[in-house]
Amino acid sequence: MRFAIAAAALTLAGTALAAEPVAQVFLSTHDVCHEGDMPKKEYKSDKMAHASATRDGCAKMKINHSKDLQTTGFSVTIQSITHPTTLDCTSVGIYANDRCVGEADVVIPWSYDEVITQSQCFSSLPFQDTKYLSVKLFCQDEPTGRDGDEDATTIADLAKARAAQAKADGMADSD
Repeated sequence: MRFAIAAAALTLAGTALAAEPVAQVFLSTHDVCHEGDMPKKEYKSDKMAHASATRDGCAKMKINHSKDLQTTGFSVTIQSITHPTTLDCTSVGIYANDRCVGEADVVIPWSYDEVITQSQCFSSLPFQDTKYLSVKLFCQDEPTGRDGDEDATTIADLAKARAAQAKADGMADSD
């Protein structure tokens, strides 16, 4: 009986989590990757860290600094795990501390229609004196189409509106 109750609770918890924005964030270090450049594929594989970023939490990653190799830059790959992430969230904040304290040192934006985003390289200087960095999703204050609000726009309506706006913006750029 207790096992059945625990199994039911875990099933419901998984369903509730699926409705919250979650993204995997992978940090890669590079020997040569100057700020603003797109990273080449020569990652130091032993220097890759990852964490699951959420809107309400702060996830930390351990940075393995190496004295014998000069790291000139980092890049981040962001993969949306849940559907609300791409609809409600616009970027990931990266902090040079383990608690998301203060302003983000780097903010990596992504488009609502991208499930995976690769950032440009950014400087490793803000992160040289820390063993950890932390990540957090930056999302809308009021998630759209949830909490039973009958007047709220549904997620599907929001996606259609964003697609129409993107199309209109593309036409305006071609003028």
